[in-house]
Amino acid sequence: DRLSNEVDVVACVAQIQKLGEYLTAIYLTDETGLALKITRNHSATNTDPFQLGNAKAHLVVSFCNIQITAFDEIEQCAIGTWGLFSCKTNRVDSRQEELDLWCHSQCGADTIGAVCARLEAGIPMIGGLSNRHQISIGYILAVFEEDGC
Repeated sequence: DRLSNEVDVVACVAQIQKLGEYLTAIYLTDETGLALKITRNHSATNTDPFQLGNAKAHLVVSFCNIQITAFDEIEQCAIGTWGLFSCKTNRVDSRQEELDLWCHSQCGADTIGAVCARLEAGIPMIGGLSNRHQISIGYILAVFEEDGC
């Protein structure tokens, strides 16, 4: 059944990457900070495969019938593909309005920025133990201890 692995998605655009002449990926996120990578095959002349127009920063998008394929162990994100029945929708609902407010808040900007930084570094998943502990991968330049911690 075709519909069993298709979902509708409302999320913030974190990043768009051209993976080749005929393939583009869009990375989406929300308040969780987890990334969803959607890939789309297109013609070489298609410069806007996800129909975003002149996308502003932290654009909220709504897509229908995205085929969820697997979880990518290397990129540590869910993977979806743009299928024959996939489309961008222009509907506005409460979830889209809620995400739009979040995307333009300081918290949203920080989370989307962190997702983009992790994508650039090749570690797109947040790792954390609690609000007092953080897992960091890379060069540690300094460690600070706060009183009472």
